[in-house]
Amino acid sequence: MMIKLIITIWIGKIIILLLKLSKKGSGTALPGKFAEKYCPGILKILIAKIPNITIVTGTNGKTTTQTFLGSILANAGFKYISNSSGSNMAIGIISELIKAANIFGMINVKYAIFEVEEATLPKIIKDINPKQIIVTNLYRDQLDAYGELDRTEKFIRDAIRQSPKARVLLNIDDPRVCKLTKNLPNETFYYGLDEENRKKFNYEGSMETIDIKDIQNTKNKIQATNIKINNDLTTSFILDDKLYQLNTPGIFHIYNVLAAIYAAKLYGIKEEKILYGVNTAPPAFGRGELIEKDGLKYKFLLIKNPVGFTLTLDLLKIIKRPNIIIILNDNIADGKDISWIWDANVEILLDIKPKLIILSGTRVEDMLLRIKYAIGQLTKLEHNIYWEKSNDITIILNKNIESLHTRTLRTLLKGDNKIHAQAYVLPTYTAMLEFRKNLLGHALNE
Repeated sequence: MMIKLIITIWIGKIIILLLKLSKKGSGTALPGKFAEKYCPGILKILIAKIPNITIVTGTNGKTTTQTFLGSILANAGFKYISNSSGSNMAIGIISELIKAANIFGMINVKYAIFEVEEATLPKIIKDINPKQIIVTNLYRDQLDAYGELDRTEKFIRDAIRQSPKARVLLNIDDPRVCKLTKNLPNETFYYGLDEENRKKFNYEGSMETIDIKDIQNTKNKIQATNIKINNDLTTSFILDDKLYQLNTPGIFHIYNVLAAIYAAKLYGIKEEKILYGVNTAPPAFGRGELIEKDGLKYKFLLIKNPVGFTLTLDLLKIIKRPNIIIILNDNIADGKDISWIWDANVEILLDIKPKLIILSGTRVEDMLLRIKYAIGQLTKLEHNIYWEKSNDITIILNKNIESLHTRTLRTLLKGDNKIHAQAYVLPTYTAMLEFRKNLLGHALNE
């Protein structure tokens, strides 16, 4: 078995090298797919060598939570591995383990942080044997893949049930999440926001259906207060009399930071290391990331479900007449069902009053139709260019993502007669990867 394991790792590393040299990827999935088939059980064998494993699951915020916890660990002087590219199924985790292993199959790290897709979690949880499980939230997302929320909730609860010794960190403000360990033996910890800000989140379920008193009165709880969104979209809050300043925009990401902070505290990391690790953490790719090309700045704000889309639009009300790019794809990783755009409060655009909206992606016409319903009748100026008179909003359709930068550059230079303009990019997942690659000239992690 050991010889087979070593051969699998060698071949996996060769696959990664060939993918990078050919510029066809960075080996986030294919090595794991090969290894899983050629050497069944490789996940359990490799991951057993890591003593402190944190699993992050839930609808939104997995990558951001992982990013902040990774920054804290690195600042505290610990090496760790993670599937930071977002490849969050078994083959993605195996691929990262192959990258981290030496040619003899040894992995010399004490910590690992893996985000895991909800339906995958109960299938692989026993192999991973995590020390900590973080659950961020539960929202309707990719209904064509997951079905209703009851099904997703069951996936996660089944996984927790299979890991009775794991510490579980739960979003106390989400009624579906905070009850996940009810009647289970797991030691449970909670994180949440102050009352004023938690009302901004349209969680499903009711606190009346669970015994909330024991949860609310627990000592195993942290809560952010004095929350503020700054003019540059950075975020600040107070926790334990300490000021946290986040480079990642959006109140919704404070939940992710709190989960990372609590996980680090439970690992025994000192508070000053945690504070510095959080305040210096860069935004996760596509989640507040800023990319500049040809004098134009693009701020990426990933959208993938109605809640995230609504909260992101609400965030942009701070910006005076922003330029917005919305890219809607319907590839498998995005979800084939794009009806969720009708559940988002796109009407917020009336409050934002953007100067320019550029629409792109495989379902660009669907997004245009949704915007027409949100802001009223549009006047067609010319082919693929629309104008909303009352708010002086220009809307441009540019279905080809590859030409999006050129079109944006030309439009902004023509309209502003200056460079260094900024556009806020709201893409679905594959759209984000595609546009990001076009700007940087390479795929993620290459």
